[in-house]
Amino acid sequence: MTTFRTSREIPAPAGDVFTAFADPNRLARWWGPAGFTSTFHRFEFVPGGRWVFTLHGPDGKNYPNESVFTAIDADRRIVIWHESGHQFGVYSTQEVR
Repeated sequence: MTTFRTSREIPAPAGDVFTAFADPNRLARWWGPAGFTSTFHRFEFVPGGRWVFTLHGPDGKNYPNESVFTAIDADRRIVIWHESGHQFGVYSTQEVR
C-alpha cells in the first residue's frame, strides 16, 4: 500500500468550509481539478451516504465517480472513501490550535 498525504489551509471559518461541502449546489461549483465541471447524480451527506457524480473534463471526456461518506462531524470532519477507479480516502479535519 502506498500512502500520500497532502494538506491545505483554508482562510475561512470551519463552519463556512463545512457548509460549502455539505451543500451539493455549492460543492458542484468548486469540486474537481481546474477546468473541470461536475454533475452530481446522488449526494447523501450522511455517514454511509453515497456520492455519485461525473467530472466533465476540458478534453470533453466524462469521468464517473462513486464515493461513500464514512464519517461526518459538523464543522469538524468529513471522511470520504472513493470507490470507483483508483480507491482512496479523503479526510477533512479542522485542527484546533
